[in-house]
Amino acid sequence: MRQLFFGSQYPDDKLEDFFQYLAESEAMLWFLGMIPQFADFERVVQRGIVGWDGEKTDSERILVMVGELDALMDVAMMRRLAARYRQVVRESIGEKKLVNVSDVGYSEVAFTEDRENGVRLVVVKGAGHHVQNDLQWEVGAWRIADFLQQL
Repeated sequence: MRQLFFGSQYPDDKLEDFFQYLAESEAMLWFLGMIPQFADFERVVQRGIVGWDGEKTDSERILVMVGELDALMDVAMMRRLAARYRQVVRESIGEKKLVNVSDVGYSEVAFTEDRENGVRLVVVKGAGHHVQNDLQWEVGAWRIADFLQQL
C-alpha cells in the first residue's frame, strides 16, 4: 500500500490510519475503467476554462500536480498530460493571445515546476500518488494556493 500511494518515508502508523479512509474508488477495477478516455482535452480547454480571452492572458488556467514517487500516474505520464493540454491550448486559444508561451522552469528543494501556455506542472518531491495525504502535503497545498492566487 505504501508503494502504491505514498513516498517511501511514510510511517507505518500513519499508513494503518489511512486504511480506514481508503475509498472503494481506489480499486484497480475503477482505475482500469477510466483508461479509455479520462478527459476530452479540447472540451476542457474550449468550454471548461474561462479567462484566456480576458485581460489576464498571461495567467495559468490549468494545474497538473504529481508526486515524484507516484506509482499509478508517474511523472512521465503527467508530463505527457501537461504537454497535451499545452498543445490543445495553443491550437484552441492561439499563440497570439498567450503572453506566457515560453517554458519558465525552475527548481526548489521540495518541488519542481514548469510553466508553458497557461499550464503549470508541479512535481512534489518525495510524495506518492496521494500527495494530499503524504508527508509533503503542505508543499502541494502551498503550490495550489500559489496557483489560485495568480488566477
